[in-house]
Amino acid sequence: MEATNTKSSYLVQVFELGSPATSSSTASLPKLPSPDRGKDAWLFLCGCFIVEAFSILIRNHFCWHWGRRSCHSTGHELGIAQIWGEDCIADMGSVIGECSVPQALRIMLILGKVVLTAPPLYFVKSRIPASLQNKPAWNQRINLSFLRQPIFWFMEIGNVFQGIGLFIPIVFLPTFASSIGLSETASSLTLSLLNAASVIGQILLGALTDKYAVTNIILISTLSSTLSIFLVWGFSTSMAPLYVFSLLYGLFAGGFSSCWAAMISEIRHKDPTIDPGLAFGLLSVGRGVGCVICGSLSTLLLKYGEGGWGDVGAYGTGFGLLIVFTGVTALLAGMPGVGRALGLY
Repeated sequence: MEATNTKSSYLVQVFELGSPATSSSTASLPKLPSPDRGKDAWLFLCGCFIVEAFSILIRNHFCWHWGRRSCHSTGHELGIAQIWGEDCIADMGSVIGECSVPQALRIMLILGKVVLTAPPLYFVKSRIPASLQNKPAWNQRINLSFLRQPIFWFMEIGNVFQGIGLFIPIVFLPTFASSIGLSETASSLTLSLLNAASVIGQILLGALTDKYAVTNIILISTLSSTLSIFLVWGFSTSMAPLYVFSLLYGLFAGGFSSCWAAMISEIRHKDPTIDPGLAFGLLSVGRGVGCVICGSLSTLLLKYGEGGWGDVGAYGTGFGLLIVFTGVTALLAGMPGVGRALGLY
């Protein structure tokens, strides 16, 4: 980690402290402005984006420099972040019950960024020798030669498909559970189990990319996710199999993003001139495109699948078509592994 990264992290926190969560303009508002209007909402999103970008690039800097040996850090960070995120969500509810949303955001921001994050940054030292650091000039032309590599497009397209289907179970599992007669508590538990398994999946898949080819790990993730969707969720009409699906899907699909750093390292074997930050950004864009497509398509699939899609298990419910679509997208997310197996790159 370069010394400038520590300074940048302090700047990020200063920026975030000036975002709407701490802005006096929100002091009189009972809730945050809608995300599609108002400068405060957009400033808040920009602050979150900058924090996320810096934290990801600083961590992956080690992986891209030292190779796959340290790519397990991706899984560790994502797993810990998910645990912390779930705790924050639970705590945020009780905090909001005692004060307004802007005040709750200020409290969580001060606790997370000022108290827990800022002090340790003082002890962060540069680990990569200055002679080995790559410091391109600001006016250097962006190198897009990696876009001509088939391996990048196999991984990007697979990533888009994974993004399309990934969040469907996360969004609709509680609703589906309620539709088959489970109580509100039992329905909510499906999502809790999925999130808990995702923590393990992120750490596990991230560690496996250090020892095995990332394309093989992608195949394990996508094929296991596909089978869990078609064979477990598709035939779930009671609590037990639905809980089993939540665990399996969280374990194998929830950890897919832990493979990103290793995916970029794999691309670098084909094109050493690649800018890792740019490649990571494009993978993030691909995931974002998939999520946008998911929102529109899932609504349509529910609308046109109201009569059921088949007569067996969950396929016979209004979620049948949605389950099939989720399974197909999970299967298509394995394109990087298929491309490698067929010798296409």
